[in-house]
Amino acid sequence: EAARAAKAGGKVDVKVVVDVATGEVVSADAISGSPLLRDAAEEAARHARFAPVRYTGGPARVWGTLVYEFVAN
Repeated sequence: EAARAAKAGGKVDVKVVVDVATGEVVSADAISGSPLLRDAAEEAARHARFAPVRYTGGPARVWGTLVYEFVAN
């Protein structure tokens, strides 16, 4: 499976939820793209970090989509 993934290429969209106080990704789910690349894209998204935002309304999370583009070997 890893060898096939290394030869695969294309874009994978990953829906993420970010904790605005810490800037950490709290969830990452691939929503499109090659099944061979989805795990790698989700793992990369979980390691992404964003600038924390001061928010006085209590705990908050935002969501968005990250796009990872893989180049086939």
